[in-house]
Amino acid sequence: MANSKLNELFQRNNLIKPRLRVICGKAGIGKTHQINTQYKTQQTLSMSINDRLNLTTLINALLSFEPTEKGQEPTVYFNISIHAPFVELNRAFCSLLVCGTLTDTDSGLAFSLPNDHQWTFIIEIPHLDKYNRTISENFNRILPVLSLLNSSKFEEVTETNYKLYISNQEDCGSIPESFLYRRVRFFTDSGFYRFNDNDAYLDSKAMEQMIEEAKNLSQMNFQGTDYPQIFLVYDFDFSLYLLHTNWNQVSQNLKEIFKREDPAKRDDFQGKYYFVKCLSWLLDIGYDGFMDVMNETKFILTENFTYKLFHVHERKLTKLPLIIEGHTDVGKTFLLKFYSMLLNVKLTKDSLERKISPRIRERIKSNRNYSKPMKINQAQINLPFQDQDLDEEADDANVIEEEDGQLMERIDDECLKNIKSSLSSHKYDNGTLRFIWTTIINITHDTTLDTCHILNKLLYEHITFHITHFPLIEMSHQLGPLLDPNNLKESPKKSIKLFDEYLIHTNTKSLFYRLLLHPGITDEQLEDFMKPICQIARELPDVELVVFFDEVHNYRTQYFAKDYRPSILSFVWARNTLDQKKMVLKVLQSYLDECKVAFVAVANTAFDAAKANRTICIYRSLPSRQDQHILAYGCLGLQIDNQQQHVNDRLKKIINGLCQGYRRLLNNKSIPSIYHDRDFIYMLRELRFELTTIADEQETCADGITPLSLLRALEENFNGISKEKFEELLQIFFKAVKEECSDFGLPNQRRNIPAILHESMKLDSVRRRLYG
Repeated sequence: MANSKLNELFQRNNLIKPRLRVICGKAGIGKTHQINTQYKTQQTLSMSINDRLNLTTLINALLSFEPTEKGQEPTVYFNISIHAPFVELNRAFCSLLVCGTLTDTDSGLAFSLPNDHQWTFIIEIPHLDKYNRTISENFNRILPVLSLLNSSKFEEVTETNYKLYISNQEDCGSIPESFLYRRVRFFTDSGFYRFNDNDAYLDSKAMEQMIEEAKNLSQMNFQGTDYPQIFLVYDFDFSLYLLHTNWNQVSQNLKEIFKREDPAKRDDFQGKYYFVKCLSWLLDIGYDGFMDVMNETKFILTENFTYKLFHVHERKLTKLPLIIEGHTDVGKTFLLKFYSMLLNVKLTKDSLERKISPRIRERIKSNRNYSKPMKINQAQINLPFQDQDLDEEADDANVIEEEDGQLMERIDDECLKNIKSSLSSHKYDNGTLRFIWTTIINITHDTTLDTCHILNKLLYEHITFHITHFPLIEMSHQLGPLLDPNNLKESPKKSIKLFDEYLIHTNTKSLFYRLLLHPGITDEQLEDFMKPICQIARELPDVELVVFFDEVHNYRTQYFAKDYRPSILSFVWARNTLDQKKMVLKVLQSYLDECKVAFVAVANTAFDAAKANRTICIYRSLPSRQDQHILAYGCLGLQIDNQQQHVNDRLKKIINGLCQGYRRLLNNKSIPSIYHDRDFIYMLRELRFELTTIADEQETCADGITPLSLLRALEENFNGISKEKFEELLQIFFKAVKEECSDFGLPNQRRNIPAILHESMKLDSVRRRLYG
């Protein structure tokens, strides 16, 4: 009855009633999938409404929406969450669909449906099973306005009338075809295979391994130490390396591919880290570039971390989604940040000939690159920064006569040649460069003022040229006000300060972006966050961006993915327990299904598989014994291979005991599970201060690691639990060390919490930086 009355009102007022297509069905039945595959087109405007209704954003989207194809009926799709504000939503639908207008009193924006053509609205109705309502009852209760407009005419999706399926363009984490497809390219794109004339069975041997790898990668699990560890590694031309930890475990067929010779023992691997060599081969970056990133981050690459990086990159290459799970503070963020730095080594460590990587110090020291943009007659002035040939036919006399007849000491040509050579080969550090510039500016300001002005002009033009032409340069806030050519003429101090600010405080932009999404964040803040990301993506088509959303739990995520290019990565992290009922991943579902972005979510708890959008999980597992020893020796500043330092037997035993004690702690059920590798690392860094080195023998002694120093390190890094539990923790560590060193007993002295905090604050700045 109500529906017929509404129809009469529309006819009486000559209004065009909007066409409604209401899709209902149980949760997970495939409503979204059916809409995406059968009803949506490229012209459809899609909107998701989660836990809040933003009228300003909604009206803006409707006002700016216009189908690109002429004669195309405008279609709007609403994906509504079960947690949507239904009171506000019913008012909005009544205003839009019945009255034909939608107004936002806060912004003053208004939208009206046209009178000359019809709009279509596709509305997906959520369903909650716990109230035991039928589909019709659920529809009438949560959106009565739509039930009046549409009466009983809604489409119910069931297992009978719509069977959910995975199309060819969709990827499923449990199916290895994507991994296998990438590997099959070895036979089509690889000269290694096409020009092979030694092994008649190379194809069958390689294919057997590829099939096994594809299965393993689709079911990878790092919860234990028994994950697969034998993988063929391909560079971008699909030449082969072999990633493994034990040559004896490699199959005979695979050994024959490498002529039964362990590739880790080849000449090109000598003196290099095998894992770094394999990963740099896979990432298509230089070995030295990989090592530079490790040194910059002071990171120790372990076996376990190597295979996780390998797995993340394989997922990225195949654009398969991935979830990285682990407890708080176990290094999930660092994994992504480190991976981001590796992806962009080619850009950040690029050649000076290309205008991409800033490399401020090298470009200032480079004669050619410094002088090219200046367009100055270099014959006017003799500068060590400029590419000027020294006069080889100059008089060799030790003194020359000035115009006023006075004698002056001749310039040391050999010294100038050394300076020029050092500048060309980038040997000088920032301090030396600053000294050279300060000396030149002060001397020219006191003797030849015109020369000083030319130098300042060169500096100004050099800086402005690089800031405007190098998209990866990130200038400091203080540099802008200093970039005034008029101020440079006032005092040499202004020129020196500008040189310092540019040289020391101008950085390379990070390609790892992180944003905390909290309930109060605004759309404007999100736009401000995304603008530089989109800009750098347009300026550098080859860039690999890692965009990291922390605490993802609101509907605005829908607006991010639509602007991403396939080569940009979107990493989404939920720091605390994720409320999956708010459909966090659902807003990205269509982008994942269409492989528009490579998606990685990082969470502390496991996702419900039904809501994880066909993703798999890798876990932060307990390190292997070998990895843990590598970590311990590295944190203590020792060499585990004994090539550079000799570690006495007692220290080795203490380190073994510490590693064993930490493993027992993690497996202990009575101690609260709040400790992670980070606590172990900080404890080792503190113990590092206690080590002493005998200069004559270069032997690191264990005298510094005493029972008391270990007790103090445990108090500062493994505290925060009850007194009884902490005593149990102490017993675990000291018992493990005592099994190696029988005289290593637990001291009786204990400190209270205020004393621990007071003594920790006494660290000097250098010691504090070493501590971490």
